[in-house]
Amino acid sequence: YPRPSPSFLFRPGRGARPFPCREWPGIGGLPGFLGADGSPTDGCAAWTPVLAIGSNASPQQLERKFPAALFPDATIPAIKGRLRGFDVAYAPLLSSYGSVTATLEHSPSCTVEVF
Repeated sequence: YPRPSPSFLFRPGRGARPFPCREWPGIGGLPGFLGADGSPTDGCAAWTPVLAIGSNASPQQLERKFPAALFPDATIPAIKGRLRGFDVAYAPLLSSYGSVTATLEHSPSCTVEVF
């Protein structure tokens, strides 16, 4: 599952569009930024930040995990960042659809890209 190069906004059933990082006001401004986009928001308290590694940062995986029928008003901002002190490693698990899963492992000299 390919991951886009830039940060992006994902909306189930409508796909992903580039996230204009030049306009990124920081987490405190996220609700206002999305409001300008016409997406509903309840403020930062309603958001749960997560780290996505591997295919979980792919719009195709997000479409599979957040189908429009169940999440019609969802907006998922995928903001690219760097995580220091960790590396991505294979996990000893297979997903329900047969892929090898990934996990984060502490590695003081590494920096990895996450969304």
